[in-house]
Amino acid sequence: MSAQAIPVPSRALSEGAAGGPARAKALEEALGGEERLLAELADLLRTQRTGVSSNDLDAVDASVYGAQRILLTLKEARRRRHSLLRLLTGRPDVPLADFEHTLGARLTDGIRLARSRLLATAQALAREIEINRAVLQGAMDTDDTLIRALCGATRPSPLYGEHDGAKDSTGGGGALIDRQV
Repeated sequence: MSAQAIPVPSRALSEGAAGGPARAKALEEALGGEERLLAELADLLRTQRTGVSSNDLDAVDASVYGAQRILLTLKEARRRRHSLLRLLTGRPDVPLADFEHTLGARLTDGIRLARSRLLATAQALAREIEINRAVLQGAMDTDDTLIRALCGATRPSPLYGEHDGAKDSTGGGGALIDRQV
């Protein structure tokens, strides 16, 4: 699915008290839309990793652009959810964990299932982000090491005096330690 604006059903927003079931269904659909966007973002992160591993800069660039597009669409989807929550509860910022308490009898099985799927997809996305962070950091470290080797430079020492073999009066390796409390 490509990231698109998610329309808010006008009927669900304009109905009075009788619109509760329609609003609940609209909330269920909004949660499903957010879940699909998060899944699309996770797929994009896997594509990005493939681009990094094959040194395909165009694929990496396209994945960054695609992630920005999805994040903007996700922002709109969350805005939709907040509008629906305001209509259902009077509060736009109800955390997903508080749906039982805040929605009460309006919490349908569909909303409960959509919320569970959204949370599971968000956790899977968090794992994908951590993997990408490690892969990208590894790629940057590898490139840094390769460039230093090509230039004949070595990695700078993280300790003062280590490069010249100097030792302090205690026989240590020249590390600075702040002993103030």
